[in-house]
Amino acid sequence: MEIERKIGEKTGIPAVATAGAVVKALKRLQVNKVCVATPYTEEINELERRFLEENGIKVLRIKGLDIVNNFKVGVNDPKTVYDLVKEVYTPETQGIFISCTNLRTVEVIDRLESELGVSVVSSNTATFWYMMRRIGIMRRLKGYGSLLRNY
Repeated sequence: MEIERKIGEKTGIPAVATAGAVVKALKRLQVNKVCVATPYTEEINELERRFLEENGIKVLRIKGLDIVNNFKVGVNDPKTVYDLVKEVYTPETQGIFISCTNLRTVEVIDRLESELGVSVVSSNTATFWYMMRRIGIMRRLKGYGSLLRNY
């Protein structure tokens, strides 16, 4: 992504933007059709849909919690995220994307993958995965979903 390149040029070190990391993660998992769970409003969800689709990822369904205050996003527990994902899921999907770095997602990713049978990527797992790869760390981690476990 352009912002990663510009930051990298200015600082002399690799940079990672969450949006780019998400696209790279979904493509690495060969996920071209997703259901998206977010804490956002419908207006922001439509921007998210457009971004993903402009990057070759079809959004089958997108649902948000309609939260406008970022401080209120962080107080949601993993059960809220789990329930939202179960609600947005459709069997036609190749994967789930949980958007927003302020949502608690890592506690439920493995469980959701096991129950739904598809890859589940969050903003946090995608960013962490891509950040590690950008600096040459290829270690795989269990307990945080198929992206970190297998790639």
